[in-house]
Amino acid sequence: MRVFNPNQDWAEHLELVPLNCTGADGKTYEAYVFISRPHAVSNYLLPYDWYQEKLVTFARWQQLPEEYINQLSQMESKPDPDEKRRARRLKKFRK
Repeated sequence: MRVFNPNQDWAEHLELVPLNCTGADGKTYEAYVFISRPHAVSNYLLPYDWYQEKLVTFARWQQLPEEYINQLSQMESKPDPDEKRRARRLKKFRK
């Protein structure tokens, strides 16, 4: 299991929180999620298009409910101005 150092820069903007999740097998599992701290949230920030595509792709791979995948697909996003980064990110999960 990867351990995150709470003294790193991300800790100023994110909180690592345990969350109980129910698996497809009906069992409860403990997972850890990052929650943005209130000062780091802005309704004016949009994710890059490659990040939205990544979320949708991973949701399909995990067979999440179609309604949820549709919501992710309709989420607003913006083009990444760094084309090299965009290509690099897309290459990681497009097969």
